[in-house]
Amino acid sequence: MKTVYNAANVLEAQMLLDVLRQEGITAHIRGAHLQGAMGELPAAGLVRLEVAEEDHLRAREAIDRWEAASPVPDTPVGATAGGSGGRSRWALPALSGVALGVALSFAFMRVPASTEGRDNNGDGVLDEHWRFSASGRHLSTQVDHNFDQRIDAISTFDGHGQLVRFDSDEDFDGVMDTHIHYKHNNPEVAEVDLDGDGVADVRTLYRDGVAHTVEYLDPLTQKVARLERVRLGAALSADVDTDGDGRLDTTEHYSRVGAVTSRAPITDAR
Repeated sequence: MKTVYNAANVLEAQMLLDVLRQEGITAHIRGAHLQGAMGELPAAGLVRLEVAEEDHLRAREAIDRWEAASPVPDTPVGATAGGSGGRSRWALPALSGVALGVALSFAFMRVPASTEGRDNNGDGVLDEHWRFSASGRHLSTQVDHNFDQRIDAISTFDGHGQLVRFDSDEDFDGVMDTHIHYKHNNPEVAEVDLDGDGVADVRTLYRDGVAHTVEYLDPLTQKVARLERVRLGAALSADVDTDGDGRLDTTEHYSRVGAVTSRAPITDAR
């Protein structure tokens, strides 16, 4: 990869990234995280656009055309220098300070500005895709685990970088079948759709990030047909609907290898 443009900020880099895409040139934004770490300090020399070496000449020509077509007012003394020509190409309309601050703050924190990734099997195709806001906050990670060029897992993060949701395609059929919701980076509820009908069939509940209850739902009524109490991934006991009437009527206890050690009716079954 070769640097083709040093941007004044991430937003300028993103705009030029779109310009190059329109020319059929793949580019990557580098250094977005550094600007995020530096807060409001100028980003000149930190945020840059990189392209494949064989695309460098075409990319420079495209940027030169863009610069020639973008009239720039005289740069005020003390303005941040950016780009290859030493002038910033960002000319914002005259808005009130408050309105402009709110608009830019929202865009800077949440709008996806760059996508980077990793090629895990060396075939030249990215198997992981990382999306960041203009401020460098991590928004999501998408992963192709079996290298079929389809996304199998998506991790979604909030504005503070905490994991809030994980979706995965566990059988690689192209449909996300497992959904886990997080709070304070700990899983709270996991739901699995076993038959692909869009409705959860198994629900796992967590306490302090540790699974403690697994509910198996009747596919027709969505009532709990089996409720397992688990520890370290193994079922200790379960309440079961043995006759299919929608009521948990029997409690079973299990050995460490899963054998039933006792069975008793639930007297207050409702």
